[in-house]
Amino acid sequence: MPDLNLSRETVQDSPKTIVMSIVGELDQTNGRKVETYFNDVVDAEKPQHVLVDLSGLAFAGSGFFGSLLFWKEEIAKAGGLLVLFALRPEIASTMRIFSIDRIVPICV
Repeated sequence: MPDLNLSRETVQDSPKTIVMSIVGELDQTNGRKVETYFNDVVDAEKPQHVLVDLSGLAFAGSGFFGSLLFWKEEIAKAGGLLVLFALRPEIASTMRIFSIDRIVPICV
């Protein structure tokens, strides 16, 4: 199983905004770990906005991109935003191929 490190930090209290970092390689063997982590963080922290730092994400399987769309909808239901930032070129390219960059805000 590829190494994967997940972390979070509150960067603003009102409206509550957290940064979640995903570092390593994400595939079908550890994708569920990321989904569970994201859900647990959102349930516990109740952030309005979630910023996802992908600067350390070296690889992402297709399941991750589906999860991003689900997370975006869940955060939007509560009136918030899911924003991705610091994507590596290979991850950004895949986002463009799947047209995720047209659905989920990405900051460079």
